Formats: sequence, structure tokens, C-alpha cells
Amino acid sequence: MDLHEVEHLLPRTAKRIVAVIGLPAFIMLIMRIPGVVFPVPKRGNREGEARYEELAEHIGPDAASEMCRHFGGERIPIPTCSAAWRELRDRQLRAEFDKLTRESSALHAVSKIAIKHGITDRMVWSILKKTDDTVKSTDQIPLF
Repeated sequence: MDLHEVEHLLPRTAKRIVAVIGLPAFIMLIMRIPGVVFPVPKRGNREGEARYEELAEHIGPDAASEMCRHFGGERIPIPTCSAAWRELRDRQLRAEFDKLTRESSALHAVSKIAIKHGITDRMVWSILKKTDDTVKSTDQIPLF
């Protein structure tokens, strides 16, 4: 599973950052400093260079340079992307359930999944009732 599959669930800020540094660097960024408002440096002084080095440690020098070029001087909130991560987890759980139920009962599969992921069996059942959250088609004209 990868974040490309759920890009439609990313917040606007995430999409702006992805457009500048690419998805792989963005994933590194949200894995290392999610939920932080990061002051992107302009690199005009010692403090800016120190901030750049900190950013480069997280996402690499090329991506850090691109962020500084596009967002220098801005305070960018690094999103947690919780909706996208949750959807990926839910898809993984449904796939695990399908695999496990080929060899055992649904009750056994749910119990095993709940233990593995540290969630309740009730939560697993709730996830199993949902379908993948995909991009809504706009081919149809609204009725009202």
C-alpha cells in the first residue's frame, strides 16, 4: 500500500508540499515531523542555514532546497495526513481479512487482526463494513 492510492484524502497543504518536493520526500517529512508548524528558512543568515540543515536531515538536501525556494519565509504546517493513513490501514486490514478467511473463520481472522493491530474486534468489524474511499466520479450530472 502506498500514499499514491489515497492522494485524494491529503489536505491542501500536503498537496502544495508534494507538488514542490515530490511524494517520497513528503512521506519522509510527515513521518519525522508531523503536526509541527515549520518555519521554512530563506537561507539568508546563520539561523536560516541552521534551519535548512535541520530540514535537509529530514528530507534530503535537494528537497530541502526546493522547499526553501518555494516556501522560504513562510511558516508551513506539516500535516499529519491522518485520514490518508487511516484509509491505508483500513485497506490493509480488509486485505488481511480476505487472506485469513481463505484458511480460517471470520471470527478467528478478526481476533487475529485485532490483536496484531492493537484495536478492538468491534473496530475491525466496523472497518470491514466500509469500502475503499476512492475519488468520487464527476461523470454524472447532479439531480438537484
